[in-house]
Amino acid sequence: MSNDNSDRDAAGPTDGDGGTSTVLQSRTAATRRKFLAANAAVWTSAVVAGCSSQGQQEDTTTEPQTTTATPEPTKNYVLSEDLIAGSEGIPKDAGLVSACAPTRTFMPGMHAVFKVGVYDPDTGESVGNDTLDGVTVEMDNGATVDLTWAGDDEEHPHPYWNGGWAIPEDAEPGTIKYSVDVSAENSEFQNVEVAADEFTIIEDFHPKNYVVTDELVASGAVPEGGLVSSCGTSRTFVPGMTVVFDVGVYDPASGEPVSNETIDEMVVEMDNDVTVELQWAGDDEEHPAPIWGGSWDVPEDAEPKDVTYVINITDEENNYRDVNVEENTFSIVEL
Repeated sequence: MSNDNSDRDAAGPTDGDGGTSTVLQSRTAATRRKFLAANAAVWTSAVVAGCSSQGQQEDTTTEPQTTTATPEPTKNYVLSEDLIAGSEGIPKDAGLVSACAPTRTFMPGMHAVFKVGVYDPDTGESVGNDTLDGVTVEMDNGATVDLTWAGDDEEHPHPYWNGGWAIPEDAEPGTIKYSVDVSAENSEFQNVEVAADEFTIIEDFHPKNYVVTDELVASGAVPEGGLVSSCGTSRTFVPGMTVVFDVGVYDPASGEPVSNETIDEMVVEMDNDVTVELQWAGDDEEHPAPIWGGSWDVPEDAEPKDVTYVINITDEENNYRDVNVEENTFSIVEL
């Protein structure tokens, strides 16, 4: 394991400047973990004495009653996390990815660079090393990466934590799950929202594979309180907000986006039985963009849960064989 901080000035945290969080084909639903750093509640007891209504003094004592002090409301950190390709180890013929570009598909020898933003949910302000003791990425293969607060970089300061992992040359293909552990002994915050994700190591970039990136953007009734900004990237939503899907499909050899001239249909299918048909934005005369887009309004009565979705692509001419990144998750939470 090694840290690579050379790419930390590439982009801002995913709540503002945008970033891509994607999970590859055949992955299981991404899990979410919460890390608790809470003190135990304080317990007190009281003894109540009673008197006789007949005017006679009686020694009547009730059983001791145990009461629970009302704890202070728990506040949650809000996390955003990006994964980008480091500048080292990128194959020469891999047009689908470039240094500092968001990706969740790596080959042995490449560097996976983690960029994690930690935010105060009341103000939306970034939380740095003046409050946190550390931020660590822990992978299920045993590797760990201690992230560094980029705000102290005099040349390229950024409001996020970052660090890199050099993927071993002999790494086996497969999906690696990881969690983000935030430590803060003297913090008023106790939990962490959005703290787990995954990426995939593959043997090679096949020239007939689509490469799919997907980004979620918050829109609609964005609540006050710093959870997320309107039009900012997010994977955390509250009832009443709008989830906007921005999906890019690329030719792996050239890196060029694939439009509706090749793709017949693209649909997002969620595990809550909701489907969203995406439209090619390159034909939008007012705001053309090389992406496929669509949106879903989270119902006001939606229950808090993690929503898993897949991106299904129809290409009747079979120009491409597989789709690399087609499944991901987002969370519906209560404020």
